[in-house]
Amino acid sequence: MQLTPLLTKFSTYEDFKRHNVQSLLPISERRGLSSDEGREIQHGEEQWIPKIFESLSDSPAVRMANPGAQAALWGAGMGLPAAALIGSATDSGAAGVVGGAAVGGLASLLAFYHRRQKNEDIREIMKRLPEGANLRDFEADPILAERRQAALMRASNGAGMRIGF
Repeated sequence: MQLTPLLTKFSTYEDFKRHNVQSLLPISERRGLSSDEGREIQHGEEQWIPKIFESLSDSPAVRMANPGAQAALWGAGMGLPAAALIGSATDSGAAGVVGGAAVGGLASLLAFYHRRQKNEDIREIMKRLPEGANLRDFEADPILAERRQAALMRASNGAGMRIGF
């Protein structure tokens, strides 16, 4: 491994561009999950919603949830109000049911795939963290730090901020 020179207040802009700074945890090789971590993941994926009041000492698996349950919650939460709005706007109960089913179905589909991807991301980062890592270690992961930084940049440019983990 070749070390780059230290950056100082006298460093040029080109020095900063060449310097690869990783100020958080190192990226480790992937490993297999332990049986305890497997149980935590299984328990996390059985929950209807992720843990609301989490602690930095919790396992990252507390942020997992069942994709099917999330789809049902989002489908009902978006479909029922849409059915009521469409039904009252058109004075037709059938149009409300069809519109609510369409909105609820789309919300369910998006929620299912979004939750499944978030669970996969959590599982992948857990494989790169040391065994027994907690949410503090998870939050310090360079990939998540880069995502937070990109979200802040999008927000500062007025493009909106994506909700992270």
